[in-house]
Amino acid sequence: MQRALIVFVVACGHGSSLPDANTACTPEAREVTGTVVAMGASAEFGMGAQCAPLLIRNSTELTTVFNAQPPVPPAFANVDFTVDRIVIGSTNPAIRFVVDDGAQLVVGQQGFCQGAAPQCFGVIVHSTRDSMMVDSCPYVGPNPCNAP
Repeated sequence: MQRALIVFVVACGHGSSLPDANTACTPEAREVTGTVVAMGASAEFGMGAQCAPLLIRNSTELTTVFNAQPPVPPAFANVDFTVDRIVIGSTNPAIRFVVDDGAQLVVGQQGFCQGAAPQCFGVIVHSTRDSMMVDSCPYVGPNPCNAP
């Protein structure tokens, strides 16, 4: 008499054919070459969905962007623009990396399942590049997104 062993494998989440959310949005995974730029102080501030990706290169641009509504976040009040820039984005999609590709800053952003409305987000980056481009990483969260 022969016995057969039948095994059922059940898994939750996404399968191995999808990229891991923690590694899908890296310079290596996105094939972005260059120098990874150090990110420093950051701030979240309320301008909601009006927050398009932006590179702030000097104090005049900083004043113009914030125009007292909302006020300039304390984290950005004393930025030395001779060595740093401020990258403005959103909390969703989130800024996952910044790379200097030799010509411009490449900002990797990745959306995720979030129930709350996104807010503006800015981070000081140690670079003197005056241009940037956004590399949108694929969403790898649950589908459909059922965040409350």
